[in-house]
Amino acid sequence: MHEILPPTLKHEDVSAPQYLLPAELDFYQAYSWCLNPHLTVRETIEYLRGEIDRFEIVPDGWQTGEVATNVFLLSCALLNAVDEYLRGPTLRMPRQLAALRVGRGARRATDKLEDILWHRRRARVRRWRERWQSALDDFLSVVVAGEAADPASFDERGSKVAKMLQSPLPPDLQAEHIGVPTPFRRLDLTHLDFLALGQNFIRRFPDRFQAILLLGVRTSGSYFAPLLRALLEAEGYQTVSSLTVQPNKGLGRWECRELKRCAQRGCTVLILDDAPHTAGTILLTFDICRRVGFGPGKLKALVPTHAERRNWFRSLPDNSVVSLEPEQWHKHRLLDPKVAERRLAEYFESRNFVSARLVASSRVKDLNARLDGLLSDERSARLKRIYEVQLQTPQGQIETRYVLAKSVGWGWLGYHAFLAGHRLAGFVPQMLGLRDGILYMEWFPQRAGAPDGNEERKERIETSASYVAARIRFLNLGANAVPSKGLQRHQNGLQLLEKVLSKAYGRLVTDTLMRPRLQRRLCELPCPIPTLIDGNMGRTEWIVGPQGLLKTDYEHHGMGKAELNVIDPAYDLAETILNMALSPEEESRLIRRYVEESGDIGVEQRLFINKLLAGLWAMISAQNQLFGKPRVTDRQQEFHQRFMSAWNFLTVHTARLCGSYCRPLLEPRWSSPFVALDIDGVLDRRLFGFPCTTAEILVAVVHRLE
Repeated sequence: MHEILPPTLKHEDVSAPQYLLPAELDFYQAYSWCLNPHLTVRETIEYLRGEIDRFEIVPDGWQTGEVATNVFLLSCALLNAVDEYLRGPTLRMPRQLAALRVGRGARRATDKLEDILWHRRRARVRRWRERWQSALDDFLSVVVAGEAADPASFDERGSKVAKMLQSPLPPDLQAEHIGVPTPFRRLDLTHLDFLALGQNFIRRFPDRFQAILLLGVRTSGSYFAPLLRALLEAEGYQTVSSLTVQPNKGLGRWECRELKRCAQRGCTVLILDDAPHTAGTILLTFDICRRVGFGPGKLKALVPTHAERRNWFRSLPDNSVVSLEPEQWHKHRLLDPKVAERRLAEYFESRNFVSARLVASSRVKDLNARLDGLLSDERSARLKRIYEVQLQTPQGQIETRYVLAKSVGWGWLGYHAFLAGHRLAGFVPQMLGLRDGILYMEWFPQRAGAPDGNEERKERIETSASYVAARIRFLNLGANAVPSKGLQRHQNGLQLLEKVLSKAYGRLVTDTLMRPRLQRRLCELPCPIPTLIDGNMGRTEWIVGPQGLLKTDYEHHGMGKAELNVIDPAYDLAETILNMALSPEEESRLIRRYVEESGDIGVEQRLFINKLLAGLWAMISAQNQLFGKPRVTDRQQEFHQRFMSAWNFLTVHTARLCGSYCRPLLEPRWSSPFVALDIDGVLDRRLFGFPCTTAEILVAVVHRLE
């Protein structure tokens, strides 16, 4: 099935047919809920029940494997939410203060008070967790068996998990949001990689009688600990227990007791986390374990290594790290040309080609080198590769096409990419399919970039407006996507606005006191059409296809642990205005076209706050690159230019907003005498991180007009 855009949403290539495999289309279309990864615990329970029921109806093969992966992911998400609930809120303070004795004492006192107030409710939840862990262990024993497992076992063990879901959890816990696991959404990891890590540990430390504590660092560790526990028990390890902690919050009283108990028993601690960026969290966890009584020889880390951080463990003792090199990751092997050729043959044979063969040409090598050169944040950049494919028709003719294979997530955390690629057909490169977390799409080699002419610029503006409008119709998240209470921890965009705008009230104390009020105001901002936004409308994210412009990277910048998680399409318009440096006339054309095709008549009232967010996010992103990994001069200059463009954008558009309040407008003219002064902190201040008109000047102008 191919959804057709309404008559108002015109695009040259929108009617192009999609030759998707019926099996993939039938499977992924049942997962519209995956567009929003920030589920509540209540929603997680509902979808987990649905996945367990699907074992009875999906075909054996890759579909059963996907459902099993989803049950694993949703079950561990629920486990993580319960552990966070049991830990409870902690006293927030600067990291330097938290490390001091007075900071640790204040946190312990707060935790003790929390335990007293919520002891009975948490005791019930802790008992539920123990039963849940047992049911999950039973299910994961089948997952660990892999291909040797009987498919019917998934249904049998899944039913035991489903029975546990009948026990109600407290309403306040059900209203909490689950954490999005970075390894399975952004870092190209799979649960198979952590099974491989476990096998590496088994080969190096084969003593089955050593007592082991699997210490997961939340959020990622909540997924790894149950999985490795099932593996080690299946491999004959006699005593395996698990616990998860959030090191940056400090240990809760119950967590501290459990760690001390395991230290007294002489357990070996295996610290579990995803591929580290700085290894700071791993080092902090080592320090916590030493303080509760574990000796240096009893501490080990089981952590995969990212290609951009190969030496992360240099500061750790020898023989304390078990890792998995990036070349050994499951998805790296899936992108091997021999493996990819078999998958692409399946896709192209369904399009009436008799064969598909990959060619290792100098051109495709150059395309991949150019693709790697565009990466701005190497750690969070998705694993991707371009292939040159020679296709043979039934008549013996040879055609050459290019295909981009891109990692988009694992299990349900990647299905949004298929849904977006299917629903946005005509605005994005034609999709071939999604399998094993790899999205395959047609690619069109581009010539070296040249400035747009007038007609090309006009087309880019109109296509951008139509594209944003199309996302409203096809990627609508529904009213439930708007939180009903306060700022949620995943709302990075609104939290950034809260932090910046609070500076208007002073520093240190007053800005902190005003943040709750700002939170309420930000949560009240209207969002009539919650949408999975693009979140990255840069010029380099567009390519030219046979029928016009096509948007790339359309699926993974809108939602995620490190993304803004804004759901207002006005943000994409604001980013377009920023990245294209639109004049007021061009901006009006963009908005007019968007409103015509979307019906979002109130977008202009929401535009400035999104311009502010787009500019701030661009400045922060550029700063992170400028002061991060050393780069060649050209890339440094590029990020410096991005920072200054965002700075100028914020300065100009804020000045326009302030000027719009000064009515009536005076006809600009010279008068004598004319004196120009720039008094620091009077005409403008860098209160919000960029030059902005002060309140004193606005008052003076208003008085002048009166």
